[in-house]
Amino acid sequence: MSDQQYSTKFKRMMAILKVIEHQDKYDEVGGKLNRSNLAKMIGVSTRTVDRYIKVLKNELDLPITYNRDTKTYEYFDKSMEKENNNLNKNEILLLLMFLDSSKSFNGLEITNIKEKLLNKLPKSFKNRLEEVRKNFGYTKLKEAKGNLTFVEQIQKAILREKVIELDYEAAYKSDLNKKRKVIPYGVTWDNDKGYFIGKDVEDDKIINYRLDRINDIKITEEPGIIPEDFNIDEYVSKCWKMFFGDLTKIKLEVDNNLLPLMKDKFNPEYYKITEKDENNFIFETEIRGVNLFKGWLLSLKTQIKVLDPKFLRDELIMDAKNIISMYE
Repeated sequence: MSDQQYSTKFKRMMAILKVIEHQDKYDEVGGKLNRSNLAKMIGVSTRTVDRYIKVLKNELDLPITYNRDTKTYEYFDKSMEKENNNLNKNEILLLLMFLDSSKSFNGLEITNIKEKLLNKLPKSFKNRLEEVRKNFGYTKLKEAKGNLTFVEQIQKAILREKVIELDYEAAYKSDLNKKRKVIPYGVTWDNDKGYFIGKDVEDDKIINYRLDRINDIKITEEPGIIPEDFNIDEYVSKCWKMFFGDLTKIKLEVDNNLLPLMKDKFNPEYYKITEKDENNFIFETEIRGVNLFKGWLLSLKTQIKVLDPKFLRDELIMDAKNIISMYE
């Protein structure tokens, strides 16, 4: 089972728990938190709601009850009545869900943090929770030097203005593992993945390295200085899905219905929108990772049209012809 499937299951279960626990904050249920209302709010079937509530009640032994008079679910935990600064069961569950499902954090440091969180739980509850995690498809991450150590090393190299020697596990089998020398520019996150941004000394170009694919980092004595005009926020904003590459100016004619989508996908500091007519607008920006961007354009079909650059228009036409030919 994939990390995404595990994360989805855990998120759904925690969403159900949150709504039941704090139902007074949700006007949508109208005071009746039944299976049907829960299913609508979480976006699942009533059968799925039943399944997760059984896990919460029977396997995790959480105080969820069904009031037959009002026909609603209720949550009552005496241990949470008093205000204190300690983490409660629900907060520990949320933290574990985040750490379990995030590719950005692994290694011994995170394994130790998760063990500390688990040890805050009663032993019987801890055992039941570990069984639930297993049933949901959780698999242990590699227990090696982890991302927190790497981030610390990268930060030290930046402060000392030194080159980093990187042992990197490539995305494709043909590339195998690579040892690279990189001038460190910074660390950033996109969704659940962490990235080390740096300039490859040999290739003389900026590359985005996934933190979870780094096997080892060593700070060298070679000088490595970040250019004064480099802005990591601007750089990341122009990387499509965190793919690196040359910066390409893009000009699109877009259906007005896609305006919210375009504003959500791109950083407002780095695009320009001009009205074309009552049906379309012109969208201009710069991106890296244009090959992956092309796939996204194709998914939007006739709602978006490339005006510039010409090479992208030509590639889209060729791709469309190849797709038609394949299905003829």
